[in-house]
Amino acid sequence: PVAEIKTYQLISIIHEYIADQLAQDWKLKNLLDDATDKIHILFNELKKRFGSSNQSFQPKIFAETEEEMLALGELNEAYKYIRDTKLARMHYEKAKDLAPNFCDVYFERAWFEFSQSEFDNVQRYMIRAVNLKPQRADLRHRWAIFLEKRHRMQEALEKCQQAVDLEPNNIHFRLTLAHYMMREGRYEEAEKEYLLCRNIWNDNSEQAKEQL
Repeated sequence: PVAEIKTYQLISIIHEYIADQLAQDWKLKNLLDDATDKIHILFNELKKRFGSSNQSFQPKIFAETEEEMLALGELNEAYKYIRDTKLARMHYEKAKDLAPNFCDVYFERAWFEFSQSEFDNVQRYMIRAVNLKPQRADLRHRWAIFLEKRHRMQEALEKCQQAVDLEPNNIHFRLTLAHYMMREGRYEEAEKEYLLCRNIWNDNSEQAKEQL
C-alpha cells in the first residue's frame, strides 16, 4: 500500500540464505525424487523464515510531474479509507483524473480491486498499467501473483517469465518463477532457477567486493 511504502531490505537476507543453502550440497540432479524433496525442503524453510516467495516488496512510487504528485496524494487518501469502498473508489477516481497516464494509479487500483475480489477490474487496471509502462518488470510480477491467487497458473507463469526476461538479475522474480514451476511439477526447471539465484548472488557479491 502507498501509505506504508515497503522496501527491498529483506531481499539481501533471502539472497544470502539461498546462496548458503544451495552452496552446501546440491548433488541430486540425477535423482528426480530426491531433487524434488530438496527443493521442497528449501522452499518450505524459506517460507518459514521469510514468508512466501509470493510476498512482494512494493517499490517506491516516484512522481515526475506536479499532476502525479497530486495523484499520489489521492492514492494515499484512498488507502486511508480502504474499508470504506465508496470513499476509496472516489479517491482512486480523483487520482486517475489528475494523472490519467500515471501507471501507478492503475497499479494501486488493481491492488484495491483485488482486495474486493473484483477480478475483472484487476485485469482491466493491470492491462492499463502495463500498457503505460511496458518495461516495468514489477508490474508483470505483481500481475503474476494476482493470477496465481486465482489459480490461473499458466498465465501466472507467463507473466512471471516476462518479469524475469525484463530483469534477469532480479532474484526475487526468479524465486517466484521457481515456486510456480514447482507447483506445476516442473522440478528440474525450478532447480535451475534456484541455482541461477545462487550464481547471481555470487556475482553481485564479487562485484561489491571489487568496489570496496
